[in-house]
Order: sequence, then C-alpha cells, then structure tokens
Amino acid sequence: MVDKAVAGEAASDVDVAWRLAVCGMEAGMFQSPINSAAMGSPPPQFRGVASSILAVMRNTGMAFGIAVAGAIMYSLAPFTTRGHAGAFTGRELNAFLHGLHWAYLAGCALALLAAFSALLAKAETPHE
Repeated sequence: MVDKAVAGEAASDVDVAWRLAVCGMEAGMFQSPINSAAMGSPPPQFRGVASSILAVMRNTGMAFGIAVAGAIMYSLAPFTTRGHAGAFTGRELNAFLHGLHWAYLAGCALALLAAFSALLAKAETPHE
C-alpha cells in the first residue's frame, strides 16, 4: 500500500496497474495461510462455525476498511464531497490525492498491526 501512497498525480496507467498487482499478490500470500490456520485449528465438528466466523470477519474487515479509508480521505479533502460530476482539477485534485495518500498510509498501518497481532497469536498457540 505504501507504493500506492507515494504515487503522484502524474502516475500512468501502467504505474497504477503494477502497484495494484503487487497489492493483490500481497493479499493472496497473506490470506491463504491465515485461512488455512483458522480452518485447521478447530476440531472437525466445529469447522463449520469457524468457516462462518472467518467469513463474517472478512466481510467486517472489508466494510471497516472502506469506512476508515473514506473517513480519513474525506476529512482531509472535505470540499470534494460537493457532488459535482467529472474529473477533479487543480486544488480539488491535490486535496483528493492528499486525502488518498493518508488513507493508503492508514491502511498500511492497520495491515501491519494485523500482521503483528497474527504473529503474536501464532507465538502464543500451545504446541501439542
């Protein structure tokens, strides 16, 4: 996410595309082992419950992430919410990109916090 936060307004389509591809690969590499650990840890009779909790937490995280990013972005660029159609120009574009920059950095901080908490949870798991 940091790579998207440092991309400026002059970023080309290719710049945006490779940054999104890296973000997708990062999500894929993180989500698979976490899902495997979450589904492998409960006893077999409780795996349906674990699957539903995993789905609820994933959806809650997506909604929470959008809400936090939107709150950060539009608190730093409030005049872009006037609802006009079309592309932003000049001052509006700079304010929007400033808000987007901080929304990406906040997302990065939350992702690091989640990764750190997952490492702590793994470290505290008793070995059988």
